[in-house]
Amino acid sequence: MVESFLALEKLMEKLGSRAFEELLLFYCVKNDAEKLKETLTVVKCVVLDAEEKQVHNHQLRDWLEKLKDAYYDAEDLLDDFEVQALRRQVMKQRSIGRNLRNFFGSSNPIAFRCRMGHQIKKIRERFNEIANMMHKFNLTLGLDDRKGQTDKRGNLLTR
Repeated sequence: MVESFLALEKLMEKLGSRAFEELLLFYCVKNDAEKLKETLTVVKCVVLDAEEKQVHNHQLRDWLEKLKDAYYDAEDLLDDFEVQALRRQVMKQRSIGRNLRNFFGSSNPIAFRCRMGHQIKKIRERFNEIANMMHKFNLTLGLDDRKGQTDKRGNLLTR
């Protein structure tokens, strides 16, 4: 029953790790990642209630499926960042000639940065859409930490 909650928790933990923060900063997508974490906090607050109520509500079940699909895509994206970081470490150990060949090849760091920037923005927008849809289900916040509350339009509220 709490699998979506735990999945979101895992994703947020990964995004918040020191190593990942440095990686996101290097690829100039830290701001989008921060916005994604804020949205995930909001969604995580209601997902336990959603999982309980999905038995009686088909639309809510669909909403949770969209959330799960977005989670898997976000996890794949973060895995791509980790692979690129490992690739960079290996390339540091190679000669300059090979590095130049790779710069013009498929592992070009500038092309990767651009591609990942677009992908993380798309993931963030997808989670924002999911967060905006949750208000029609009258879900209750299920966490003591309620700093991720939103208004009816899905905008984050701050204390």
